[in-house]
Amino acid sequence: MHTVLNNNRIRLNNCFINAVIFIIICLLPLNCLHAELLMQTHGHLTLAPYIHGKSISLEHFPGHRSEFMSIVDLFNWDDVIFNSQLGNTTVITQLDDNLKLDKIRYNLTPGIRVEKRDLIIRFALNHECIHVVSRFNETGSIFWNSLQIGVGTKGAYYLYLRESLKPYKDEIVNSWDAQINFGYIIPAEGTLLTGQNHEYNYELFSQVRYQFAVVRNWAVFAGLNQHSWMKTDGESLEHKVDFTLNFFRKGTIGFAGIFYNYTIFDSYEVDNTEGMGALGFKLIF
Repeated sequence: MHTVLNNNRIRLNNCFINAVIFIIICLLPLNCLHAELLMQTHGHLTLAPYIHGKSISLEHFPGHRSEFMSIVDLFNWDDVIFNSQLGNTTVITQLDDNLKLDKIRYNLTPGIRVEKRDLIIRFALNHECIHVVSRFNETGSIFWNSLQIGVGTKGAYYLYLRESLKPYKDEIVNSWDAQINFGYIIPAEGTLLTGQNHEYNYELFSQVRYQFAVVRNWAVFAGLNQHSWMKTDGESLEHKVDFTLNFFRKGTIGFAGIFYNYTIFDSYEVDNTEGMGALGFKLIF
C-alpha cells in the first residue's frame, strides 16, 4: 500500500513539474520577443425588436435580434496585438403574438491587428456558422471559413470609439471614421476546414461612421454599413447596406444607449432583412 501511494505521489510530482516546465517554456518566447500579456476584453451586447418592415404574418418573420460580440486581446509584441473574437446572434421569429427561436449564428475569429498611429490593420481567420433551430434542415448547418484582411481608422472600432469620444462634453465632434475589409471564403467541400452548404467565395465589407456631437454625457453618432458576397461562379453577387443612428450615454468605462437600425437594401439569401427597421438597446464595453 505504501509503495502504491509513493508511486502515485511521484507521478503527481512529475506531472506538476512537467506542467511548470511547459508553462515556463511557453512564456519564455514572450519575454525574448519583448511581448506583454494583456488579457483585455471589449465588445458589445445588443437587444433589438423590429418595429416595422416585413409583415409579421410571414412564417419566419425576424421579430427580435440579439447580438453579443467579445474580443479578447491576448498579448502584444511591439505594435502587433494577438486577439480572439467570439460573437453570437440570436434571431427570434414572431408569428402573430407568438415568439419562437429561429436561428443561432456565431463566429469564432482568431487574428492579429497592427496599430500604427491612427490606423489599424487586421488579419483574421473567421469561422462563421448558422444553425436553424425552428425547423428541420436535412443538409445540416451552414458554415464557412474566411481569411480576412482589413484596414481602418481607430475610431471605427468599438475599443477606440469610446476613447475618441470620452474627451468631449457639450461639443460638436464633427469627425469621420471608416474601415474596409476583404475576405477569401474557402470553397465548401463538407469539411470542418472548408465549410458546408454555401456557395460564397469572396466578401467585401466596410463601415463609415460619423460622430455628430456630445451633449452633456450623451454621444450622438451614425454609421453606414456595407457587405457584399461573391459566389463561386464568379458572377453572382449579394449585397447588404444598412444605416444605424446611435444615442449613447458615456460611462466611466463603457457606453450604454439606444439605436435605430434600418436595412436599406439586402439581397443576402442567408439572413435577409431588407426594408426592416429595429429599435434596440446596446451596451459597449
